[in-house]
Amino acid sequence: MAVKRVGLVPLAALLGGLTLSACGGEESTGPIQSAPPGVASVVVTPGADTLVFLGEQAQLRASAREANGNVVSDKTFTWASSDESVATVSASGLVTAKANGSATITVTTDGINGTARILVDQTTASVVVTPAAATLVSLGETLQLSASTVDAGGSAVPGESVTWSSDEETVATVSSAGLVTAVANGSATITATVDGISGTTTILVDQVPVQLAFTVEPTTKKARDSIAPAVEVAIQDAAGNTVSDATDAVTVAIGTNPGGGTLSGTTTVTAVNGIATFADLKVDEAGTGYTLVATSGTLTPAASATFDVIFTLSGFGAATIDGAFGAGEWDNAGRIDFLANLPPDAGGGTTAT
Repeated sequence: MAVKRVGLVPLAALLGGLTLSACGGEESTGPIQSAPPGVASVVVTPGADTLVFLGEQAQLRASAREANGNVVSDKTFTWASSDESVATVSASGLVTAKANGSATITVTTDGINGTARILVDQTTASVVVTPAAATLVSLGETLQLSASTVDAGGSAVPGESVTWSSDEETVATVSSAGLVTAVANGSATITATVDGISGTTTILVDQVPVQLAFTVEPTTKKARDSIAPAVEVAIQDAAGNTVSDATDAVTVAIGTNPGGGTLSGTTTVTAVNGIATFADLKVDEAGTGYTLVATSGTLTPAASATFDVIFTLSGFGAATIDGAFGAGEWDNAGRIDFLANLPPDAGGGTTAT
């Protein structure tokens, strides 16, 4: 009897026509899938940052993590700032500094948050002194300077302490508040310093002649005698300081002329170191209350103090009046009081002039 062999059927083919039942009696309709990874935390990079000028920006980045630290991809994040007056944040996590202070930036996905701390703290990048240059035309003249501190974005940095200094205090000084005072002709650089950052301005002191003034007044003298000490007239700035480099020609003349006198001597003199000296002035007629007037171009003229010119002859004089000879003593007005040999006047006196 012949034996017939039967071929083996693969197990997969046998199982292919079977329907497997799940434990609950329900049928499985597809392949078994694992649950999606859960977001356990959100990490923000950097976790903290400091912005040092207004308008400065920083890009934050967020990543969602599983509990084991693995990154969860394809997540959408929402960004928010705790104080938008200090720092704002865009939908992509770009932070922009608005004002000094701190803000917390929060990023959220699937109800899970991450945060970064942003500090806005302006740093002085430059110091600007106003005015940038100035000229002072009188000694003692003052000028108030101001210094503004700005960050790298050009915004003012408030509340900074400024230190002032002058490189030539013999020319111009500066106070702790930035008040400049002219001391002498020349140039000085004034520096304002904040946190090691400096700004400067150039101060030129250049006196401008404005007026004349008698610095040595004429004094009472005999007629036709030189007035001594020598009269001096100064060329001055608006504050009354002698302009030491002035060489203008100054002329003096009689102002008030009670005796009808004439001024002689060198009446026009070139100033030396700002001073015109008149060494040989004379007035030829006696009088009380003379004045001199000094002029020079467009400068404001000056009038001297009053002075007297006297007519005095020492000793005794002699004269003949109405045929009578008499001797007497000259007085300050150029008159002689006769002491003898004169006929009595109508009143019985013995003095005639």
